[in-house]
Amino acid sequence: RMHKIMGGEGGNALRNMLVSDPDSRPRAQDFFDRWLAESLRSFGRPGSPRSKRAIELGLRQRDSAEVIRDYLAALEPSVTACGLRLPSRAQLGLDLPAGVGLA
Repeated sequence: RMHKIMGGEGGNALRNMLVSDPDSRPRAQDFFDRWLAESLRSFGRPGSPRSKRAIELGLRQRDSAEVIRDYLAALEPSVTACGLRLPSRAQLGLDLPAGVGLA
């Protein structure tokens, strides 16, 4: 749901706010970094036994690694348009799959 909001009216509102008040960008970046870490946690740990079991039971169609890659790729244009950046792996402190576009 939040992803849809960021890509739609919510993203436009955030972009407009940051354009009209560029001094708020560092604070917005801090909030975004925390929000992103929480949203990525919601997908679960990639390649974990729990993730594999969820796929076996039909609760998920694919591993968290694939979901995370797609999620970040879809989110990146909105983040860039807002003048923000994706945080580094170290900043997030999460076990993330290779090739997700984070430094």
